Amino acid sequence: MYFEQVDAEILNNKEERRKAGYSVERRGDERQLQTQIGDIVYNRTYYKKASGGYEYITDTCLG
Repeated sequence: MYFEQVDAEILNNKEERRKAGYSVERRGDERQLQTQIGDIVYNRTYYKKASGGYEYITDTCLG
């Protein structure tokens, strides 16, 4: 749930995101991480960079 909250906050902060040069390419991409305490599954947003290329900002922020 925490990962999806971070993704939602990035998505909802439209003004700052646009200043940084990111626009939404698509939403709802699923990611699954295997950890020692079990699997973590969350949905994330894929962004297009104005400078070229694409990025999952949520993944970048959370490392």
